[in-house]
Amino acid sequence: MRRLAFLPLALAGLVLGIGAARPAVAHPLGNFTINQYVRIEVEPEQVRLIYVLDLAEIPAFQEIGERIDADGDTSVSAAEETAYLDAKLAEILPALHLTAGMPDGTVRDTGNAGDTGAAGNAETGLPLTVVERTLTLAEGQAGLRLVRLRAVMTAPLALGSGQDAAFDLDFAGDRLGWREVVVTHAAGVALTGSDAPPRDVSNELRTYPDDLLRSPLDRTSARFTAAAAPGAVAAAGYGETIAPGDDAARPGGGSSGDRFAALLDGDDLTATGLALTLGLALVWGAMHALSPGHGKTVVGAYLVGSRGTPRHALFLGLTVTLTHTAGVVALGLVTLLLSRYILPEQLYPWMSLTSGLLVLGMGLILLRQRFGGGSGFLGHHHHAGADGHGHSHGPGGHHHHHGQSHSHEHVQFHDHDHDHDHDHDHDHTLSHAHA
Repeated sequence: MRRLAFLPLALAGLVLGIGAARPAVAHPLGNFTINQYVRIEVEPEQVRLIYVLDLAEIPAFQEIGERIDADGDTSVSAAEETAYLDAKLAEILPALHLTAGMPDGTVRDTGNAGDTGAAGNAETGLPLTVVERTLTLAEGQAGLRLVRLRAVMTAPLALGSGQDAAFDLDFAGDRLGWREVVVTHAAGVALTGSDAPPRDVSNELRTYPDDLLRSPLDRTSARFTAAAAPGAVAAAGYGETIAPGDDAARPGGGSSGDRFAALLDGDDLTATGLALTLGLALVWGAMHALSPGHGKTVVGAYLVGSRGTPRHALFLGLTVTLTHTAGVVALGLVTLLLSRYILPEQLYPWMSLTSGLLVLGMGLILLRQRFGGGSGFLGHHHHAGADGHGHSHGPGGHHHHHGQSHSHEHVQFHDHDHDHDHDHDHDHTLSHAHA
């Protein structure tokens, strides 16, 4: 009955906690990713290039603190935005290599000086001019923000009878993230031999497909031939625009957890719906705890095996929760500090190795305690009663030198009830002290 008394209090705590919490809005590709998108649109007299840079929480935190919010007042003014876009695009533009050349080796005059490539295919670098640019800060996880930069650039290119063109993306290639390049064309252009798709799959890095989250796209180049073709219709994907305000939303990842959390974020949630959601959350949480990598499952099994009491369960639960949370915070701080000096991509393998060695070490210690005679949870201990009768317990069991009904509660959470059929001529109303 005493255990049932905690049920209303626990349910009330769950309702208050869920009602006060906001759904997590982590970047779907991970907090450390730097994601890029390029769409090349070939027109009869020019090439349009749409470039998008999407920074997840950690690189966005560093970019905002070190470069965007110059005065440190936690807000971005118009002057700060302009200064950042000028500096960032000046850094990105040299890494966007767009070249074109005639198939017969003749350099097509684009009005700009260029370089000559390999024999038989002279190429000229096409200078890109930024004609449109925007900077957006969206809400991320844990109060952090995401940074999204979008720029539209153009380069002159007279197609004539044909131009072989190539594009290479050479910015932040050593960072984890999504990299997507697509090539499409306007009306009056014939595009052949393209090794890049004509339409994107991420809607300019706004919606990442679920089936590609674990293996993000990594396309950084495109090769194609374009020629003037009066009467040709525009290809799919050409001239796609976005609705105003779309860039202010966080990138979508379609994770089931986000969709489930969205159920609690509406104003029309009924009491029945809330109760059903709480029940599903409990079941879902229990199933999640049983998945690999959760020490809570081991702790729970230990409590069941050792016949732990509710007090022991509460103590162990609080201990695991506090140590787990403290460990995550400490690990995050260390990672954030070290990421200033070493790329997260280089730091991850060492962190994984350290974690694995810690788990292996703890496992070896437990094996030694269990089979090597070390002092473990079931080590040898003695009990002495006030009547002078001794008790000894060892790994193989226990033995009592007197006969009376009594119970023992030990540190390892197991109880013993013993009944003996012989009598003693002395009183056994006593207590036992245990070391």
